[in-house]
Amino acid sequence: MRDAKASSTGLPLVFVDDAHTFGGAQIALGWAIRTLVSKTDQRVICVCTGRTREAISEIVGARTALDFIECPSALPLNIITFPLRVPSFVRILLRLHRSGVKAWWLNLSGIEFCLAPLVVLGWLSVVPRAWLHNTERFVILARNASPARLLISKIRDLLAERWVFPLYREIITPSQSSVEDAVARLGRAQRPSVDYLYYPPIGEARITHQTRGTRNEAGCAPLIELWMIGRVDYGHKNNLLALQVLQALSERGVAATLHVVGDGPDLEDLQARSHSARASGDILFHGWQVDPWGMVPSTAIVIIPSLYESMCIVAREAMIRCIRVVASPIPVFHEWIPASLIVEDFSVAAFVNGVLEVNAIPTPTIESLYEKALRRFSDEVFIERFTAHSDRNL
Repeated sequence: MRDAKASSTGLPLVFVDDAHTFGGAQIALGWAIRTLVSKTDQRVICVCTGRTREAISEIVGARTALDFIECPSALPLNIITFPLRVPSFVRILLRLHRSGVKAWWLNLSGIEFCLAPLVVLGWLSVVPRAWLHNTERFVILARNASPARLLISKIRDLLAERWVFPLYREIITPSQSSVEDAVARLGRAQRPSVDYLYYPPIGEARITHQTRGTRNEAGCAPLIELWMIGRVDYGHKNNLLALQVLQALSERGVAATLHVVGDGPDLEDLQARSHSARASGDILFHGWQVDPWGMVPSTAIVIIPSLYESMCIVAREAMIRCIRVVASPIPVFHEWIPASLIVEDFSVAAFVNGVLEVNAIPTPTIESLYEKALRRFSDEVFIERFTAHSDRNL
């Protein structure tokens, strides 16, 4: 391991991420590391899986201030099986601890990740911080599951809230509204402190324009291309609504297509339903893409019907590219997405009206709305808040 550069602590900062999935939490971690090593003199060590390392390396590039240590991924039903990973993390984290590392951040897609490193750090008398990207309960995310799975989800929630949350020094969430979710889950007088930290700029810090696609003289796209990007998971992504919106647009005589980019547990069911609901030519499945934005034209509308999000990288990436967004009326979207792009309720009619209204908004107006909304996401704001948390109670 190379010697650490001078920083606010004089020592490297360590992120640990053992997620067996790849998604927004890992993308956010990549951009956080990129901001820290490019805008400060902070040394960073990232303990993560090989897949996460590859993705973060693409985001960060070659940096002398960043080292990786590969770790095994979390196991399924990790809240029960995590002890099997403890020996591996003893070998990894003991060496880092002996080197004098003081600032430890566990990057959590959900509360069940990083349990093995959490236990090992506890054994070393280290109380880390959690950067918790998904604060929702399992029982909510699995609301349409079988009774047996719902029971398992309730048990997992109970164990997490009773035994896992209290083991952290501080829990950081990606938005103000998700702070409220985390506090509600804790539900006790004595608990870790909870705060929020907006993700750093994702992609370009300034608004850019896609080069594909044109609009007519009235500013409207003659063909409405709906794009749904991300995990296909009915429990909180509410993907089926996009099919219903497409059907309703057709019934109104509006020419439209739906593009689905991503994978997930409900992808096969969504594909089956799409064939029975509409002609297959109107719905295109592109699978998981490392960088989907090269496919998305400037005329597109990204539809986000989520029932829950703690922060939505897809929405931010669309806004940075000046691509229109139609989003569901959940607290986190009201926190930072322009109100004119958020529908009134979760009904199909509300989303159809939203698509038609947003399609008619002139591009200069969209750009002005996005510039105002994106001002709160800057390198400077992120570094100031992140450093304040990392330096606190060292």
